[in-house]
Amino acid sequence: MFLPSGRVHAPQGALHFGNIYDRTEETPSPQLCRNVPRVVGWAAGCCAPHGRCRCGVPGGARRAVRYGALVDRDEARDRLAEALCLFRDEVRPATRERLVAAAVDALVAGLDSPALAELAGTYADDAPSALRLTADAAAAELRLHIPAADQVETVKVRRKILDLLAGSVSPREVAAWAHREIGHEGLTPAQWFVEADDEYDVLEYSTLTVEDLDRSLVDHARAFLADPANDPWAAGHRPPD
Repeated sequence: MFLPSGRVHAPQGALHFGNIYDRTEETPSPQLCRNVPRVVGWAAGCCAPHGRCRCGVPGGARRAVRYGALVDRDEARDRLAEALCLFRDEVRPATRERLVAAAVDALVAGLDSPALAELAGTYADDAPSALRLTADAAAAELRLHIPAADQVETVKVRRKILDLLAGSVSPREVAAWAHREIGHEGLTPAQWFVEADDEYDVLEYSTLTVEDLDRSLVDHARAFLADPANDPWAAGHRPPD
């Protein structure tokens, strides 16, 4: 398992988090120690034994507790590819943070490469050029399929739908986002969501209720995800390990 500044020995009594711990005595980068508990949710001060880590968190990993199930490897690959695709399209705080978080998730899932570990240990506000170089190197080492430029809108719609199904945005917010970001001249399979925004605006003159339109939007969202034509990772994107 690669770590940005070497490997780290698991403290006595700590649980083994996938491949994160190895059996050498070097310490990981301070930022990786901060990113892992913050992004993945481990209740750990850091990942070095006996308070030796440079991150400055007292107590090291002596209180390490595993947080739920590890991320699925294939899902982690897709999340990382998606995050890099969106970062390339638009560099802003949200896409930087998503990229670093996806790298941490990938490490936890058991994906392994020097550049991936370096990416997981970076700050989201590092220079975009440095993040891009490290992320591109990780993509090459892991042989990730990164969607092409003409698939970016599809990736964005899929991400918004996944946020909807996870409960982090409402159907009305998805429709408003689609109208604003995709527009009537944009991605054809997403036009139903664009037009739904207009429907929400005139509901008072319609026989439909908000609940009716919400349910219909969720149904269309599920259908969008289920269509292989709307999935940049549908076939041949995962090389053998």
